[in-house]
Amino acid sequence: MITSTIKTITSVLFTWLLYLIGMLPIINCIVVVYWLFNQREREISFERHYRLTYAIYISAFFTFGGILYIGVQTWLFIIPRSWGSYDDGEWVTTRSSIAGMLAFAGSFLVAHIFEKYGELTDKIKQLEEEKYKKEDEYKELQEKLEVLLEEEDYDEDENDD
Repeated sequence: MITSTIKTITSVLFTWLLYLIGMLPIINCIVVVYWLFNQREREISFERHYRLTYAIYISAFFTFGGILYIGVQTWLFIIPRSWGSYDDGEWVTTRSSIAGMLAFAGSFLVAHIFEKYGELTDKIKQLEEEKYKKEDEYKELQEKLEVLLEEEDYDEDENDD
């Protein structure tokens, strides 16, 4: 009884482990998109675990490529399956070859766009910080000017008497 329960629990845990491993590439894509919008988290991850971070990026790159491959192959439905050639004795359709090339290029394009977007968000944050600093300096100068003007008005009132 106990042995069968342990076997069942082990089987269930092993199934969940395989499920999580299968979900890992999709999870990596989600993590990369999260890092796209939260650059500070990405920088912290690179500083602490740079090997793991690169593994996540590479996995996400290939996952994006696989997703794009399926989509591009679907878009190329007009190319018949009879078009193709034999490569080492295996039939390779023109549709899958074109889809593979476009998906590979598309993955690089997606990675490039994500990186540029990250750089732009960093620049925007820096400009906003500078703007707030300048606004604070402007407010301080305005307050000093008001104080000086009040003192000047006070001095003029004393001189009139």
